[in-house]
Amino acid sequence: ESQAEDAYNCLKDAFKDDLIKNIEYKRDVGIIAVVGAGMIGTPGVA
Repeated sequence: ESQAEDAYNCLKDAFKDDLIKNIEYKRDVGIIAVVGAGMIGTPGVA
C-alpha cells in the first residue's frame, strides 16, 4: 500500500467511526484542531 492509500484508508475509517467531522482545504493555511471525548463544550486545541 502506498502512503497516500494508507492515509486515505485511515481518514475513511476515522469518518466512519465519527472521529473526524469535517475537513476543509485553505491554500497556504494549515490548522489541525483536535477535540477528544470529555472535551465537548470546552475550548479545543489548534
